[in-house]
Amino acid sequence: MNRLVVGRELVLLVLFFVCCCLAFANAASNKILEGKTSNDVAQFNINLVGNGAPLNHFWKRSVGSCHATFCLRADWREQLKLAQKELGFTGIRFHGIFNDDMSVVLQSRHDPNVLQYSFFNVDQCYDFLVGELKMKPIIELSFMPELIASDPSKTIFHYKGGISPPKSMKMWNDLIYYFVTHLIERYGLDEVASWHFEVWNEPNLRNTFWTGTQQDYFNLYNNTAHTIKGISNRLRVGGPATAGSGWIQDFVNYAKSNNVPYDFVSTHEYPTDIEPLATDTLIKVAKQTKNIVGPNTPLLYTEWNSGLNNIGSGTYFYQDSSYPAALVPRTLFSINGVVEVYSYWTFTDLFEEHGQYPEVFQENFGMMSIYGVRKPVWRAFELMAKAGNELFNSTTTSTSTVNVFATLNKQAKEIMIFASNYQVPTQKAEAFLVSINVDSLSNTLSNCKTHIIDETRSNAFTKWKQIGSPTYPTQSQLKELHTASTLFTQNIEPKNGSTFVIQMENPSLHVIVCNV
Repeated sequence: MNRLVVGRELVLLVLFFVCCCLAFANAASNKILEGKTSNDVAQFNINLVGNGAPLNHFWKRSVGSCHATFCLRADWREQLKLAQKELGFTGIRFHGIFNDDMSVVLQSRHDPNVLQYSFFNVDQCYDFLVGELKMKPIIELSFMPELIASDPSKTIFHYKGGISPPKSMKMWNDLIYYFVTHLIERYGLDEVASWHFEVWNEPNLRNTFWTGTQQDYFNLYNNTAHTIKGISNRLRVGGPATAGSGWIQDFVNYAKSNNVPYDFVSTHEYPTDIEPLATDTLIKVAKQTKNIVGPNTPLLYTEWNSGLNNIGSGTYFYQDSSYPAALVPRTLFSINGVVEVYSYWTFTDLFEEHGQYPEVFQENFGMMSIYGVRKPVWRAFELMAKAGNELFNSTTTSTSTVNVFATLNKQAKEIMIFASNYQVPTQKAEAFLVSINVDSLSNTLSNCKTHIIDETRSNAFTKWKQIGSPTYPTQSQLKELHTASTLFTQNIEPKNGSTFVIQMENPSLHVIVCNV
């Protein structure tokens, strides 16, 4: 036999062996990612005897969206109505109320050297939000209109929001004055005084959202705050609206040293802002920031979600999966009493910072797809909306990735147990058998149901992949996706009247609801 042929066959045999090994290793790796079941039972106890901590549903006070012109669109409005109805949101925040696509600052038709303010589109927006939905907006005062920008060439996003300081502070102050007084004339001082005016967006990301220095931003804030307070001291203004909880101490020091008013401190935080990625980043940072702000000043986190960047899974699609659904309850319950507002970014994938992409699921931040399909995280917020007004922590000796909280509605005599299991993708994800015992005055739980969100239940994203990930779904495919997104619910019986044993995949959220 030809030696070349023998050598070739030997190479092929070796390659076959290597491929088999790699396939086996890859299968094992995927099995871990899907969630290896621990041999230990994670045991938790909830004691409902006595009063829980007050739970004021602070996360409902605002939800995020893209930019102001979406407020004029019918599809966006319909999705917001659903978010308010099903998730309970009472406020909203978005970028770009002064963007040029809102036509707020225009040249006079008769004299190009004279500026004219047009609040027609602003009125169309807030008439809907405030007049129809009775929402309390957090108004982000951004971005810089081209006609008053010091460098109109400096913009951000698909819609080209201006990011340079004003070429004249008087021009900016005039805009703020006429904008705010117009709102008061239209909606009344009592109403507008219940809103928040937030100065700019993430100025610490220099040359991304702001071309100026920190001192330039403080000067902008100083002028804005004094202009607003000059209209009425009842109006609420704050900042610095930074990324990554930045500049907080500097902002507080500046304001106090220069007698600059602020009614609240606002900032943003995402789990991906700090490396290495951890499950408790949002919780730790919120508490640290509150220590800086102090007990008497409201702390508003006006942006957050499960992450802005690749979290180690090789994809951004985690926003569409059950991962954020598991993260949300644990985060919100853990910062109860710490923040005044915690505004999730965003309620919808109708979002065009980089243009409007067409896919049903597009690695975007929203709770609902552009086609109106509810993601797993929407279902998590739907369950959170029904939580009681008393919060109880659980006790455990488990070192699992499971977290358990309970809420109680004494008037409705209803308990909701929120059990979440999630791990960052850079760490090993495990499924757990979980035992939850409830001590209550009646010691009897009745009419119990469990709702489950994981990769196969309450999950339209998984169904979308199963049907071939269509970019433009047919009506039949959309129906399948809506059905798959329905909240999975089944009856569950507690052992001995008070103990639940559940199998929790990773990531997953189980919510048990009982009469008590």
